[in-house]
Amino acid sequence: MLGPNETTPAIAALTRVHVLPILPTHRSAGMVGLQDISLRIQKGEIVSLLDAEMGGGADSVLAVFAGTVRASAGQVALDSKLVGTKLPHQRMIGLVSRDLMLFPTHTVIEHARFSPGVSAKRCDAVLERLELTVVARQRPAELSPSQQFRVALARALARGPKLLLLQDPPGGLSADPTLKPLLRSIASETQTAILHACGDVASVYSFADRVGVLNFGWMQQIGAPLSLYDRPDSLTVARAMGALNLLEGVVVDSEEDVARIRLTGGPLVEARAGQQLQPNEPCVVALRPERIAVAAMRPDELGDGAVPVWLIETMFAGEKTVMRFRMDARAPSPNAANLGDAQPRASQELIVTRPSSAAPLRGQMLSLAWQAHQAHAFRLEVA
Repeated sequence: MLGPNETTPAIAALTRVHVLPILPTHRSAGMVGLQDISLRIQKGEIVSLLDAEMGGGADSVLAVFAGTVRASAGQVALDSKLVGTKLPHQRMIGLVSRDLMLFPTHTVIEHARFSPGVSAKRCDAVLERLELTVVARQRPAELSPSQQFRVALARALARGPKLLLLQDPPGGLSADPTLKPLLRSIASETQTAILHACGDVASVYSFADRVGVLNFGWMQQIGAPLSLYDRPDSLTVARAMGALNLLEGVVVDSEEDVARIRLTGGPLVEARAGQQLQPNEPCVVALRPERIAVAAMRPDELGDGAVPVWLIETMFAGEKTVMRFRMDARAPSPNAANLGDAQPRASQELIVTRPSSAAPLRGQMLSLAWQAHQAHAFRLEVA
């Protein structure tokens, strides 16, 4: 996988780019101002920009590369040449917008030949690669949504761009299981870099080499998808990268990067400190549902940090089982000898997933546990 090697010339780069707040219009919907964005993309690399919130800034970054929005500060480079003052048609980029922008009266082949200078040979090769040859004489209304996306892609690739700008199509890239492998193979074969803007993390997985999470125009974190999933720098990034359990508590103490936390529900647990946390500071523990172990035993039998819970609901979800648990007054404390020793405590719920198999019965008392490095403690954000 190609990575952001600082010593290797990038095919596309932003250096400390700022964009002033963008007034909303029908042409700038979803775009926001940018704050100090730096980004390097290598040949053949796929980088996804994931909006943590609506209007995080991903579309604005694509617009800066495309030249439809001008940076108020910073540098924009393509193939080691500054292009900040060049018009969109003067930049060697391809663009597939979210609405595809297809011409209803144009055939597939006319879309592919839309850009000046595209040879018939190049056009035919692109249509064949995208499996559009058999529908070359048809118009958009006669095509499936997947074929319409491929027509927009053919038009963008026919120019031979060094950078392909891609907005997530309706339903995301996961709507058609053939799109991600197709785009990855094209990036590898042609060494075309792809910069992809999306609002759904499902579009990132099994597609991007790197993902950058943006929020209100700031780049929160960028790296390999697994790195951001397992080691998020903030609660914003953790939420953006997938499903979470959030348990409130108070920091007891911390050593190196591990904090001990007294959950609101009572138990003392450990978690990786995603931020510098102080004793007695309110915090939240973030846990991925599949990283929690379930055992039909008492917490003191399972070990330190185990959490007593009651099973509320079990749901079959195809390849996995989804279980909902409650940690509340009916769940015994770690040191309780029997259910009669249950102590009053606030209710918190957790979702746990695991491969589909026989699940414990509803209402059965169980214990949950996790490894400290698979839980993340962040400062509690007060709205």
